[in-house]
Amino acid sequence: MEGVKDLVKVLTTSNRKTELETAAKTVGELGKIGENKLKLVKEEGLIGGLVRVMMKDKAKEDAVGAIRWISNKTSAEVKKKLFKHEGLISGLVEILGQKGSKDKLARDFAVAAINNIATKVADEFKAGLFHFPELMSRIKAIIGDEDLNGTYTKDIALKLKKKIKHMEGGRRSNPPSTQSFGSSTAGSVGMEKKLAMMRTEQATMKSNLETVLTEQAAMADSLSRVEKALATLTSTLAPTETLDLTLSDPPPPADSTGNNKRSNLAILADNQASFNHTLKKVKREKDDISRSLEALEDAETCTVCFVEKRGVLFLPCGHLVCCGECSEKVKECPMCRKVIRKRKTVFM
Repeated sequence: MEGVKDLVKVLTTSNRKTELETAAKTVGELGKIGENKLKLVKEEGLIGGLVRVMMKDKAKEDAVGAIRWISNKTSAEVKKKLFKHEGLISGLVEILGQKGSKDKLARDFAVAAINNIATKVADEFKAGLFHFPELMSRIKAIIGDEDLNGTYTKDIALKLKKKIKHMEGGRRSNPPSTQSFGSSTAGSVGMEKKLAMMRTEQATMKSNLETVLTEQAAMADSLSRVEKALATLTSTLAPTETLDLTLSDPPPPADSTGNNKRSNLAILADNQASFNHTLKKVKREKDDISRSLEALEDAETCTVCFVEKRGVLFLPCGHLVCCGECSEKVKECPMCRKVIRKRKTVFM
């Protein structure tokens, strides 16, 4: 799909309402087409960009609407990728709790999106809804709102409540330690929100880095053209000055070719100095962003093997610092040294 990277750039960096609205609506239109859905969720930074816009007052309903269309009548693989983006689910749950007429459309879309994602997927992913304790209370609030009687939103909320209740019964019949997600703890929810923010920040930084690299390439190209023009003017100006010294005629007027060339030469020299300064600034920005990206990637890497991504939550401390393999090798949390009582797999 052409132009998707441009949409990601807008969603992850822009603060202009019209730009955000147009980008989110365009993603929504693309998301209506079945063959586009998987490509969209695989596009680096796109879901994170939509989450960023969801958390703003600008174009909120358009961003949630895009998620709704992407998740509607799609494959389990697409839903799985959406569900694994903790920032997305927590953002949708937060929107469910927003009240007021201006938030109504976004709230309606959020209910539909969560229901879409939770439909026809493995129970382990539905069980992940228990990571968000506010979800059920907000669904009940929608169901109890008499102003919504007979609306599509209330019907969807009732269906979603049944799905959650079904999973709640399954959770009670199994020991918590056998569940991939288990019950929510303050530590686990806080860690998930932190990870979601880190991923969104990482996507934004990657987009910024691409922008800086593009600007750097354009700057280098412009600098090359200036240097070539400067060399050309220098070579053509020298014979003219020699000729002026040889002739006995009065000096040419101020606007003659020689003076014009010397003036252009001075302008080009100034431009070259300016380009050199800007190019150094762009290089510094690129280095800063690269270092920030490396720091974010380190924050997601296992603190034991430093290779695999973190994926196991230790309880009761709530720290997420090890991959699955390394988590079985330690008895104490590497971060706080508390004894590990339970281990919970977290899908990232």
